[in-house]
Amino acid sequence: MKCTNCGKENNGTNRYCSDCGSQLSVSEIPKNQNTFITLSCPSCGGKLQITNDMDRFACSHCGNEHIVRRSGGTVSLAPVVEGLRKVQSGVDKTASELAIVRLKHEIEELEEEYSDLESHLEEIRKFWVSIIIVLTIVALFALFARVWILAAIVILLDIGAIVIRQRVNDNGELAQDETTLERLESELKQHERIVKLS
Repeated sequence: MKCTNCGKENNGTNRYCSDCGSQLSVSEIPKNQNTFITLSCPSCGGKLQITNDMDRFACSHCGNEHIVRRSGGTVSLAPVVEGLRKVQSGVDKTASELAIVRLKHEIEELEEEYSDLESHLEEIRKFWVSIIIVLTIVALFALFARVWILAAIVILLDIGAIVIRQRVNDNGELAQDETTLERLESELKQHERIVKLS
């Protein structure tokens, strides 16, 4: 760019002539020249020069990425991490909402399965109680009739029926279903808290 006062060719970023010191006119400053705004990095405080065409950049001092925000004639910087935190919060909330639906469905199915298993076990218990009662009555008749061998066999069968009935009572499936149900309900409460906090 030429100075209108002395005709000296000047660097495109100069505002004043390097030879005579005259102020270069606006028409002599190229239109495509980027003007710099000096800001401080919000992360490290380093001085940054932002051009009017920059929307996003990395700090040359600390390497953190920033978004350039322009609003009402002011320019500010926002760390990209801030935007990512908002996105992460939204993703966490959405994931928890989906998990809540899934967990409610799983809990409903497990409660139904638990109820069916409990009903089935109750039928088995009633059956074994009936067998125990019948064997006890037969054993008593055998004792009164003094048929000792038959009484001994029936008493052994009676003891076996009692042991089997006890195993039915100590069924591990019910305990396992109860544990799974408690775990799912705890997970459901955790996801409901995440949704409430978001």
